[in-house]
Amino acid sequence: MAIFSQNNLIYLFVFSEISIALSSMFFTNNNMHRVQLSQISVTTSFAHEETWAEVSLINSKPTYQLQARWSFSKMPIPFPASGSQVQIPWTPRRRGYQKLPRLVIESSFPFGLLRAWKVIRSEKEILVFPQRKGNPGFPTTSRGDRSLDQQGLFHDLRPFQRGDWPRRIDWRASQRAQQLLLRRYEEETAMQLDFSWEQTRLIGDFEDRISQLALWIDQAERQGAQYSLQIGNWNSGRSLGGNHWNRCFEYLALLDEAKLS
Repeated sequence: MAIFSQNNLIYLFVFSEISIALSSMFFTNNNMHRVQLSQISVTTSFAHEETWAEVSLINSKPTYQLQARWSFSKMPIPFPASGSQVQIPWTPRRRGYQKLPRLVIESSFPFGLLRAWKVIRSEKEILVFPQRKGNPGFPTTSRGDRSLDQQGLFHDLRPFQRGDWPRRIDWRASQRAQQLLLRRYEEETAMQLDFSWEQTRLIGDFEDRISQLALWIDQAERQGAQYSLQIGNWNSGRSLGGNHWNRCFEYLALLDEAKLS
């Protein structure tokens, strides 16, 4: 068109577009070339429950307009303009050890015409705990020396949290405060609960039985009860706290059906 009409403005437009395209090739690839992964850290993960993976970058020079996503996702999450960390949601599909999905770091800097990317394959294995689901009520055969109905003198109220026992809700106080409140007692740490594989025998699916035990253990920990877990010949012993919780969940995460047959 420029040659036919002998129009210098069209020549100027064409050469400008070519310059922009060539410049974009250089700057887009150079911007991505500086990107180096520092680490990927994952919070405590449960199967079929959304968790977060924190991606940290280390760059020798400033980088711009970076985005991160999993290889199976079409929804990238942008890095902050002045930061090199971003959190990406991740929902594991099964329990046990598994590798993170492939991570894609990409950018369309500076003009948005071209896209450059890096695919990062992490060899790090993450232990995914079983999903916490099932009947929230504790089995009657789990009650130890003290039950939930015999916890001593009333102490105070606290906001309701996921996994708390509904029977402890103070409905009158909740109505006045316009939020769910639970009763706390002076001796609630004296609760003792014993969970076993046999308590889930009415649940047919193997994974659902594991999820039910995971839910009970998580609730017992939240409610300050001492609890134990027995599966076959393995017994965790009765205790309370983060280490005990981790020990029980690790055993459930790696439990093999063949060991119980």
